[in-house]
Amino acid sequence: FGDDQPNAVKTIIETSRDPVTLEQLRAELDAIAPALVGRSGDKGSLWTGLRRELGELFVVRPAGTQSPRATERLERARRYLAGGMVDQAIAEVEAMPGAADAGDWLIDARRYHEARRALDLIETAAILEPRDGAAVAMARDPAETTP
Repeated sequence: FGDDQPNAVKTIIETSRDPVTLEQLRAELDAIAPALVGRSGDKGSLWTGLRRELGELFVVRPAGTQSPRATERLERARRYLAGGMVDQAIAEVEAMPGAADAGDWLIDARRYHEARRALDLIETAAILEPRDGAAVAMARDPAETTP
């Protein structure tokens, strides 16, 4: 596949040197969760904290849309990770108030997502473009071939 899908092969090889797993992404997300939702050790002034809490009491949004609250986004990101939908988890994390604190997590999540896409691309190519090369010829029974 190196000739037909060089970028996919390169991505897989690069990611294999420093692999990222879903479990690792889940653990890292849990570790940065307080910073993402804006509840890390630095809450700011009492007035800032009170305004944030009051702002979350009432939220008006069109029916059928998902909540923009950081805690809801965090839960959705966790569910997306559990379901293997890393691209959607990335989108949720990027929309959180503490997204600036998630730089390393976002890099790892994007690497994971790109590696999965590359694997899917190679798998699809293998299914859609079967090869009749030397490996297939070697796998054949020599008794079946005639000179």
